[in-house]
Amino acid sequence: MKRSEEILNIISDKKELDFCDFKSQYYSATKNCDLIKDVVAMANNIDLKDKYLIFGVDNSGVVLGIDVSALPDISSINQLFRDNVEPFINLEWETIRNLENTGFDVAALVISLSNTDYPYMMKKDYSKNGSGLSKGAIYIRKGATNMVVDRMDLDNMYNLKKEIIFEFIDDKLSIKKIKFSNTVERLMLLNLSLVNRSEKDKYIQNAKVKLEIAGTVFECDGKYIENKQYSFAKVPKTLNEESKKIAKEVQLFKTLYVEISEGCIRLIEENSSTTANCTVQLKYDDGRQCMKVKEMNIEVEVGL
Repeated sequence: MKRSEEILNIISDKKELDFCDFKSQYYSATKNCDLIKDVVAMANNIDLKDKYLIFGVDNSGVVLGIDVSALPDISSINQLFRDNVEPFINLEWETIRNLENTGFDVAALVISLSNTDYPYMMKKDYSKNGSGLSKGAIYIRKGATNMVVDRMDLDNMYNLKKEIIFEFIDDKLSIKKIKFSNTVERLMLLNLSLVNRSEKDKYIQNAKVKLEIAGTVFECDGKYIENKQYSFAKVPKTLNEESKKIAKEVQLFKTLYVEISEGCIRLIEENSSTTANCTVQLKYDDGRQCMKVKEMNIEVEVGL
């Protein structure tokens, strides 16, 4: 589901939850403490999903609209968090113009599910117009309420981090012809480090990759997770055929082979695109999902 569709569904439900909060207007310059506290609290909720502060909607879910052009640039918002919160929480804007032909615009400040390095906390004292947040303060959102974390909250955060994680090994996204016995497939290659910190084996059931290139988004399916090579004696089993095992307390260095469309390759060639915003989401056998986002350099094999 696209973010805009999810936001529309949230507004239609007219309910504030642990992953969504309605605001009739954006924070004034004197309310930065409230902005920081709201974002930190929501980011520390360990549900693996995008979370939204939605502006232009009141607490009861009534759409009032907002002047999108008057909202601050996302870079200035991110700088506020880079200066005052650790680790850094990456935020994005999602705007919806003329919401369902009402004539109203709304905007959402998005805390993407790639922000999983909790706990997020104040890295220094911060005060503004009489309000203040103390160094080391940690907040969490439960239901529609922000509160100070307790020991169980912290245990849950750290236990989740002990599970399985992955990282990009480098910033290269390669598109190559891969040989499988008597066949050739044109695939995208991403090099990953897979770490299982838990006390039991884990299995990757599904891999999704989203590429944003020159303003166009492509959604792709991960097909194989194997040792990096360009020629295989036989076709390996796909993730749909067999989940990829990550043994307990093991780190693996693997390559994710991704199906890529003709339209995506054509756009890269036509625009001489050399970079892409790449999002990889892995789904495991216990239902957990992990996501990473990174700006990648595109390498296309000559004569592809």
